[in-house]
Amino acid sequence: MEPDDVKSDEKKLGEILEMVKENNRILRKIRRGAVVGTFLSILYWVIIIGISVGAYYYIKPYLGSFNTIIQSVGNLKI
Repeated sequence: MEPDDVKSDEKKLGEILEMVKENNRILRKIRRGAVVGTFLSILYWVIIIGISVGAYYYIKPYLGSFNTIIQSVGNLKI
């Protein structure tokens, strides 16, 4: 190989190295975004389910009295 070819090859290898480093940074950001997105999605559903269960326990006494009222209305003879 001639000296110009060696310098050209080294320059190409340097460019490839820089591209590989940039790709690695981009892929790490994508992976981090996916992990954060998954965590936030799980947190979202835990909050939704928690609020639903809490609302059920809050409304449960009212549902019992409402059920009693409905049964007493059903037993009325007109």
